[in-house]
Parts: sequence; C-alpha cells; structure tokens
Amino acid sequence: MADRYSNPSGNAGNWDTTATWSTSEGGSTGASIPVDGDRAIIVAGDTVTNNGNHHVGSVEIQSGAILNGDGGAIIYLDDDGNANVFQNDGSVTGTPRLHFTNSSSRNVKFGSGTFGIISVEFSSTATLTMTSALTSSGNLSISSNSTLTTSGSNYAITTTGDTTVEGTLTGNASAIELGSLTIASGGTYSATSGTTTITGETGTKCFDNQGGGTFTHNNGTLKFASSIGDTTFDNAGADDFYNLTCETNGDCKYLNAITVLNNLTINHSNANFAANTDGSGAITVHGITRLVLGIAFATSDDNANADHYGFIQVEGGTFRISDTSSATKTCDGIRNIGGTIDG
Repeated sequence: MADRYSNPSGNAGNWDTTATWSTSEGGSTGASIPVDGDRAIIVAGDTVTNNGNHHVGSVEIQSGAILNGDGGAIIYLDDDGNANVFQNDGSVTGTPRLHFTNSSSRNVKFGSGTFGIISVEFSSTATLTMTSALTSSGNLSISSNSTLTTSGSNYAITTTGDTTVEGTLTGNASAIELGSLTIASGGTYSATSGTTTITGETGTKCFDNQGGGTFTHNNGTLKFASSIGDTTFDNAGADDFYNLTCETNGDCKYLNAITVLNNLTINHSNANFAANTDGSGAITVHGITRLVLGIAFATSDDNANADHYGFIQVEGGTFRISDTSSATKTCDGIRNIGGTIDG
C-alpha cells in the first residue's frame, strides 16, 4: 500500500507511465504506477489521463486538478482503507468510468464533471455513501450486496443511461433523474421523497419492477418525462406508488396492476395512458386523477378495471369512459373544467 502523486512533465500525463508518478508531492517522477491498495493523488495543476483500464485502491483529485477518463477507460476502485474511495475536489473530463469493488462501506465524492458508466459491485455487504451529486451520461448498476445512498444531505443523481438495481438504491429526499429504471429480483429502490424522473427506456420499458424486486415510494412522485415516446410500465413487483405522473410523448401502457395511493396526473398532448391488451393492468387511484392533456384509459384494448376513489378532474384532453370491453370503471365523481368526456 502506497501513495502515488502526479508530477508529469508539462502538467499532463498518462496513467500507465512511470513518468507521471512520484512517491511524494513535488518529488521526482519514475515511481511505479498506482495499483491495487495504492492511493492515486492527482495534484493541483495536473491533468492525468486514464488511458486504459486500471485497478487502484482509491483516487483523490485535488482542487485545480483534472482526471481525464479518455472516453471510456475504467478505473477499478478496490479499496485501500481510506474513508473516501473516490474524492473529486477538482474536475473530470472524458467521462471516466468507475467500478467500485469495496469490501467495506466507504464514501464517494463525485464532484464536478460528467462520468460514464458507474458500477457498484461490492465483494461483501457494504454501502457507498455519496458526499456530492452524481452526473453521468452512462449506465448506473448496483449489484447484490451493494447499497448506494445519496446520504442525509440529499445529493442529486442525474444519469441519462439505464439504471439497474440488484442491491439497494436509497434516494432519501434527493432529486433523482434516470434514463430508465429496472429493479431486479432481490433489488430495492427506496425512492426519494421528492421526484424520481424517468427520461428514457430499456428496450420498450421505462420502468421495470420485476417480480421479487421492491419499490418503496416514501411519499414521493414517480414521473415519466416527455422525452419518452411509446413505452410500457411494468409493475410485476406489485408495489404501491404514492404520486404517479405521466408526461410521455406517446402511449404509456401499464402491464400489471397499479395502485396509486395519492394522485395520478396525465399531462402531455400525445400521452395515451391505458392498460395493456392482456387485461392484467387494473389501476386503483386513491387520490385525484388529473387529466391535463392527452387521453386517459382511451383504447379498445383497455380491458382492466379502473377504480378511482377520488375525483377525476378533466382539465384538458379526453377522458374516455366507453370501450369495447366489459371492464368496470368506477369513480367518486368527474369534474370537467376544460376537457372532454367521451362515453
């Protein structure tokens, strides 16, 4: 176990050359490159490019220093006993990919810049606690044994890639924005008490709560954004939602039963929110169903029951009651304040 300090000639250097590294800050270069168990420290004023896949104990990027991910190379963080397994007080470029393989619970400061793929795959049960926000243009994966938490400071997670949770993702009260979300069997998303926004999909699914997975709503909102076109929403895990908002720019078909404990909102001119053709998508809403724009429960393949224990408030768009199926639709009442009631 050793510390390695950057001191490249011209203040820029590649990770995999001894000309980049020193055994002390400001010392002579020529030290061995950092490996498993070592702490790599990128010194203020230096840029180090991770020009290949490398294993290291931990990484520290000082204020004024830069880590260049070189467009996709992976840094495997294997733990060196330091509380901060990755500490970015400077910035990153080139979307570094990080793969955490800790055996003990550690902290991570993603800091300034955009990352690529982030993988949390601990060898034994452990937690990775964020001490800053995370912005990623790649996928986020959390394996079994592993927990990623935004901590009590509620740091945001923003990723345009797909998020797969086999372990636990804990959102606290953070702003969470994911390209898509898959909760695998045995996985848990303990949702933010704020809003979880889904902006894309994996295959044809924007949300896939697989059988054996757990979605805990924590009185928060699950929102499907307008960046999504035709998509499906699979709740095979049969977990309840608190608030559900659909703004998809196309059909959003729910494949399994949905229970919304508070409010359901449909708000996009092209949104067509309805059950799937197999009739397994019964929906129950305990609060207010707001149709702002779009069409709700609108197609002839809406074969499942819809129970609305609160008012249906039609502010725009079309709420269609009639269809060709024998399914029942019950509600406490309909308030039409600017939309269309069909049937």
